[in-house]
Amino acid sequence: MSGINGCRICLIRRQRCKPLADSKVLQWANEAKRLKAGELREYITPRRHALLLSVIRQARGQVLDDLTQMLLKLVRKIESKSADRLQEWHVARHHQTDSRRSMPRMAVGSS
Repeated sequence: MSGINGCRICLIRRQRCKPLADSKVLQWANEAKRLKAGELREYITPRRHALLLSVIRQARGQVLDDLTQMLLKLVRKIESKSADRLQEWHVARHHQTDSRRSMPRMAVGSS
């Protein structure tokens, strides 16, 4: 269960927590990644939770960045295929109109 800004104490006290700088979260995440499980257990519970939550927050941000890159690649691919198909359509349309213009016109009423 999380509070207003993700803190249980904030939920109990019904107040806002101070926002953390991204650099601090990154610093804690890097610290937690360097530690082994046994070393992490030696930290007091609130500090251990803060370190682990920092890793999760950083991983979530990385996943969002990766998904955004995947979406952009997909959109570019769709856009490129659409442009190619439109160009093909224009060329086909141009050939159709050219072939219609080159057909001899039959005189009306001649048999």
